[in-house]
Amino acid sequence: MLNEMWLGPRASLNYVFLLPNPPLLRDAPDHGWVDCPNVAHLIEDNGNHWRKIVTIMAKLIATDELDWRRYRDAHLFDHCALVFSLDQLKQIENEEYTLFVVGNLFRAEIPVSKNAQKLGEKQIAYVNQDRTIWCPYLDYRQFPNALVAAIRSKL
Repeated sequence: MLNEMWLGPRASLNYVFLLPNPPLLRDAPDHGWVDCPNVAHLIEDNGNHWRKIVTIMAKLIATDELDWRRYRDAHLFDHCALVFSLDQLKQIENEEYTLFVVGNLFRAEIPVSKNAQKLGEKQIAYVNQDRTIWCPYLDYRQFPNALVAAIRSKL
């Protein structure tokens, strides 16, 4: 089942991105879990749309914000996972991670906290003290560099 797909490690996570739609994977395994996805194949198989997704992810979490390209291509999934259902969040072994709730699909189940800090003007994200970030879909039109910088300053 597609919503059972899991990209990235299950333990030692610093970041988890909860997205509404999984990518297509070449040679997808039966269990749907890919510990260390190949970013180049992910982009090649899914096109510009997924290039934008992994690029914005890298810009958000790269250890060196000026070297996000190398981070995206070589280290994005070292301590970061992509999940596509709420049930998958319960399977995470590490309790100390930052959760990015991407888009609006999961906002009914994970509503924006009343205590969350609002970031941005036109494109808005919310950052909570419990390390939950509600953000727009990972697309340049919805997620400009100014919003990336605002979120990075809170991580």
